[in-house]
Amino acid sequence: MATNRSNNDSPALTIEKFMQRTAWGIFLLAIVHGMGAAEFLVPDNTAEMLAMVGKILGVGVILIVAPGFYQAMKLGGFRKLECDHQEGFVTEMLSKASTMAFSLTFVCLLALKVIAEKYASGLPAAFFLNVALTLSLLSFSISFFVLNRDPGEDDEFSAEDDA
Repeated sequence: MATNRSNNDSPALTIEKFMQRTAWGIFLLAIVHGMGAAEFLVPDNTAEMLAMVGKILGVGVILIVAPGFYQAMKLGGFRKLECDHQEGFVTEMLSKASTMAFSLTFVCLLALKVIAEKYASGLPAAFFLNVALTLSLLSFSISFFVLNRDPGEDDEFSAEDDA
């Protein structure tokens, strides 16, 4: 009888997989909000198409995150797993990515304030909110992926330079 590999995952690996899935979900949400901002700039028929694609991507987010959430809850929930896995690599990268995203969001909001006052005063607040959310979510997910990449990838190039 074949066993399901995910049933053998440790609690730490389950949380790491959940965090990875969450980062992908956040990336998709950034795209959804970007399309939400674009809806104010394109013709109505294109805006309707973007809204439909956004709804499909929203379902995609649920399909990406839900399995990891289910696995974590099946192992006893996040409270129990959190205590066992406070200092994990992925947890640290998630924290660093969050800090970077917050910093970029703050700068983005300041820039959007200036842009809104000078160049785009006719656009609704929802446009600027979607732009800010897009930049924040994109910066978080991209920062997480960059910080979480295999550190050995950079070593290949330095080893070639030494040869």
